[in-house]
Amino acid sequence: MYPDCPHNQATRETFFIHSVYSRLVIWTRGRLFGYAQKNFGNNVAAAYYILTLRGSFRFAGQSEWFRTDSRGKFSYDFMSTPDTQIVEVDLSGTLINHNGLENLVKQTKLQSLSLRGCPEVDDWFLACLHVFGESLVELDLSHCSRITVGGLAALQNLRKLQRLDVSGLPRLQNPGLVRILLEEMLPHCQGQSDDSSDEGDASGDTEMDFLRSLFSRTLGLSSGEKVLDELTLDGVARYILSGKCKKIICMVGAGISTSAGIPDFRSPGTGLYANLQKYNLPYPEAIFQIDYFKKHPEPFFALARELYPGQFKPTVCHYFMKMLKDKGLLARCYSQNIDTLERVAGLEGEDLIEAHGTFHTSHCVSFLCRKEYSMDWMKTKIFSEDIPKCDSCGSLVKPDIVFFGENLPARFFTSMKIDFPQCDLLIIMGTSLQVQPFASLVSRVSNSCPRLLINMEKTGQSEFGMGLFGFGGGMDFDSDKAYRDVAHLSTCDDGCMALAELLGWKAELEEMVKREHALIDNKDAKKKDKEANQSSGDTGAEAGKSDKTE
Repeated sequence: MYPDCPHNQATRETFFIHSVYSRLVIWTRGRLFGYAQKNFGNNVAAAYYILTLRGSFRFAGQSEWFRTDSRGKFSYDFMSTPDTQIVEVDLSGTLINHNGLENLVKQTKLQSLSLRGCPEVDDWFLACLHVFGESLVELDLSHCSRITVGGLAALQNLRKLQRLDVSGLPRLQNPGLVRILLEEMLPHCQGQSDDSSDEGDASGDTEMDFLRSLFSRTLGLSSGEKVLDELTLDGVARYILSGKCKKIICMVGAGISTSAGIPDFRSPGTGLYANLQKYNLPYPEAIFQIDYFKKHPEPFFALARELYPGQFKPTVCHYFMKMLKDKGLLARCYSQNIDTLERVAGLEGEDLIEAHGTFHTSHCVSFLCRKEYSMDWMKTKIFSEDIPKCDSCGSLVKPDIVFFGENLPARFFTSMKIDFPQCDLLIIMGTSLQVQPFASLVSRVSNSCPRLLINMEKTGQSEFGMGLFGFGGGMDFDSDKAYRDVAHLSTCDDGCMALAELLGWKAELEEMVKREHALIDNKDAKKKDKEANQSSGDTGAEAGKSDKTE
């Protein structure tokens, strides 16, 4: 490459112009969709969005399809039936992506969706299709160049799917094997793929067992070396003490912070989603939906005042991970949490992958601005009950936490490819393993790597087809073939303390928690004294001014 070459310069300029134009088109469509939704309802807005993409659709109870002409023009007759939902959609060859899919999620009666040849449809898009799990009967994914076998695993949620076309997917190296795996995962679905074998379909348990064995050898999915002498917490402790375990990865979720007073998301009655009625949300998850946030930021910032970092102390579980770091055993902590308690406990930036973002920095939501703001700036705005607005362009400013509809940090994807193949022990704590792509990390360690779950209930288990796809869990605690997965059912703090006791670290961990909490309390007390003195000084100054005036 010759960076100063006029041809390369022109190429860069063309790419930049195309990129800006594409963003403007997406932004304009989003604004127009919002206008249509506000004034005409979800159904008309979805219909309008489909037509602007040059797609087509059919309403329930109608035989007529609404389409654009060769110039992209269309009739607005669809606005005459605002109370009718869409049942069939053809977006073949359009630029629909996972963000645009948000404009269709209210179409809960959608039965048929064609995405044939859509260049932006990828694995994350397929993971978002779960919203149509109770309605979608027919799905065409043929000739979508970005779909991989991992993305197809997300289709497990489409339980009513009867017809699926996955032909012409260039990133599937073994389409015939994929077809049979899809049949295992979706037994009521008739699939179409590129498998042209003359051997016919496998039938019967004997043939299926043979194929499973064959897939294990072909795809490298056979059981690895057994390194635990027993599938218990004691077995894990002995493995750690053996000296063979040198790189431990921790995967943590909201459950590790509940003992600090921060609610998790999904616990019935006490979870965050169960106690959001006061914010008048259309549905609980809306408080973390990027499109909803841009229109109604008040609920999120009200919640942020309640949960803002700095008001809680790290838990035993947090300090156990700090102890793993101090002993040279922690390779990395992958966290779904945004409370920053891992940092307060002593884990630093290099130790952490904050998969769902962080409050440490904030940015303007406008893609033409993206000005960065500090944590102190955001904290001042939140506790003064001001909606944070950008000083430069006036748009909203959002903490850099990942909302539904946003991409995870790039560092998450680059680090996981390096970390997990080298992992000697994976410890999963306080997570339901229901959110992708975080949940799929458990399948990225080697087949011989033990996996310890410390949680109130077993999670991460999946059906055979899901395990082979390597997407979304595949942990096995109870079957006759279980050889490396251990489930310790307890609170995260109790589980970490029990493991620390087996390792001979209990007294050290208890002392660390006591010492660090005392330092935090002392720091808070000094801060309150300083604020009180400042307040007293200000009062004295005001009194002095009053005396002079008199």
